[in-house]
Amino acid sequence: MKAAWSAWAAVAGINWTVWVIVAITSGHLIYPWPLWVMGPWGVILLVSTIFGGDANKKSS
Repeated sequence: MKAAWSAWAAVAGINWTVWVIVAITSGHLIYPWPLWVMGPWGVILLVSTIFGGDANKKSS
């Protein structure tokens, strides 16, 4: 899960950086489209983290 969250954070950071650059160079605030990238992926990761359990656990 750590690798999945790291990938999500890296992609989110890149998308927000692009968004900030575009917003600054366009001269006005634009729609925060990175939320559409982060949101669904983040929700799936969160649900997997909370309810997915540990794949390495063995039932006794």
